Amino acid sequence: MDKLFERIVLNELNRRYLGLEGAHQHGFRAGHSTTTAILELQNEISNVVDKRESCVLYSVDLSAAFDLL
Repeated sequence: MDKLFERIVLNELNRRYLGLEGAHQHGFRAGHSTTTAILELQNEISNVVDKRESCVLYSVDLSAAFDLL
């Protein structure tokens, strides 16, 4: 029952908010896994390093924040 509920909620969110996600969002998008996120990040860092520019990575894990709701 939980999986069915999750699928219903996900479908409703996709229907209502389709296209509102950021260009670099990988979570909860078809064809955008953690692997593609890492590859995209590696590519961006490589481009910056090739240009001999500075690079700063800021990462936040908000998954635990939703446990409080």
